[in-house]
Amino acid sequence: MEGVARREGGGFRVAVHGEGEALAADALVLACPAHAAASITRELDAELARACAEIPYPPMAVVCLGYAREQVAHPLDGFGFLVPRSAGLRMLGALWASATFPDNAPEGQVLIRVMLGGARDLGILELDDEALIRLTAEEVARVHGAAGAPRLARVFRHELAIPQYLVGHPARLARIDARLAELPGLAVTGNAYRGIGVNDCARNAWPVAEATLAALDRA
Repeated sequence: MEGVARREGGGFRVAVHGEGEALAADALVLACPAHAAASITRELDAELARACAEIPYPPMAVVCLGYAREQVAHPLDGFGFLVPRSAGLRMLGALWASATFPDNAPEGQVLIRVMLGGARDLGILELDDEALIRLTAEEVARVHGAAGAPRLARVFRHELAIPQYLVGHPARLARIDARLAELPGLAVTGNAYRGIGVNDCARNAWPVAEATLAALDRA
């Protein structure tokens, strides 16, 4: 659970919200969203917290629709797709979940996971679930040749979804790095900084781990 970090001697103490306890650590790695890192570090280093808080997270709705295989004309022979605004669709993209992970749907069924919202559609969560399902089903029918109503529909709402790398992001990272240099043993990592994807996060974890181990050796 998100807490507040403070410097204690050569290490850190993190007060855990709602738990009534504080955790002591020689090193601290914040592998969390940038807005959470900002909240955790607000008393530790105000400038670091401000820089992390400047990374925006627009809202997103994820709508999952399940169909019988024969309802969908498209072969779903891939991972999915992203949608340019010029296509005239409100969806950002779709993942063919049952094609990538067959266990995501029973035999003879398919599951399509659709993303809507983002930085250019900030009002997406103003729609209720019924409207989101209707909108998504209409666009899935248009793109995939889906006939009839979906047999399953689920809506997942994310007030703070995917971090955005706005103009000035490298300068913001430089500010974050400068503050971290003054706080040996503290690191931030995750998809808000140097790559959105899982592969980026895994790649960036290595230097963070190495720097953390080096800090522990110096402690």
